[in-house]
Amino acid sequence: APTPTPTTTIGRQFTGHYHRHQRRTSDDPTMTTAALAWGCAFIAFSPSVSLLFLLAYRKAQLVIVVTTSAFAFLLSSLLASLFWLAVPASHRSNPLALVPPAVVCQFILRCGFVHLYHRVESVIQKSIRKHERHEAEQAERRRQREGGGSSSPSRGSPGSPTENRDATSPSAALSETARLRLELNDWACGLASGTGFGGMHAILLFGTLLASESGQVGTLYQDSCPGIPSLVNSATMAFLFSVLDIFIMLLTFYGMRRRRDGTLARGGGEISLSSYSRDSRDSGGPSV
Repeated sequence: APTPTPTTTIGRQFTGHYHRHQRRTSDDPTMTTAALAWGCAFIAFSPSVSLLFLLAYRKAQLVIVVTTSAFAFLLSSLLASLFWLAVPASHRSNPLALVPPAVVCQFILRCGFVHLYHRVESVIQKSIRKHERHEAEQAERRRQREGGGSSSPSRGSPGSPTENRDATSPSAALSETARLRLELNDWACGLASGTGFGGMHAILLFGTLLASESGQVGTLYQDSCPGIPSLVNSATMAFLFSVLDIFIMLLTFYGMRRRRDGTLARGGGEISLSSYSRDSRDSGGPSV
């Protein structure tokens, strides 16, 4: 009997469709792996990259929100890992010992990030109001000096102090506080912070697998899902979790603004708990 080649042995471990596909791409497997890696990378990072360039790229304030929210996700992962160090090695395969600390840490860091943002926002608004009052007082003194040195022109005549006062009144143009409110509202900041959370989550969830597989020849499959490459499975999970992170951050901003009861903030924590359930191995957990 002929000695089975490694290619034949590998092909027998999967379905016949995979075996035929392996033989069709045997001439240039590197090209197939590169195309698969690039396509999966586009799928995994598309929500975060799209919002980053369409929403936050042209506004420095939103770029800061994206960066700090990504750092908050890293802190939540670090805090959860510290809790996991206390778990005995015999229980580290038990999801009940690993999932709740991660969920609690993410929930605390989400709410803490939004609370810190609200405090910074109030400080900026107070500073801008103080600056606007100072500018208004300076303009009023300037008008009084100009009006006291000459005969007072008739009301409404061109160049009169009354006309200048009307032209520089707050109703004539948006104040700096109003412009800041238009640029940094809860919707924009919720999307920007969700972009940071989801982007960093996708990097940790999919980026490590992509980096390990980019230099390999061939396609990695798992026994639990032999019909779909691991890169495709992980990219789909990263995509869904990115969308979920954006949605949860919107809920967190909305709930923390009304944090007297904290109902929506707790709802965001429950969604995080469901997303980290054992059923999230397939696409059902994060998509729900």
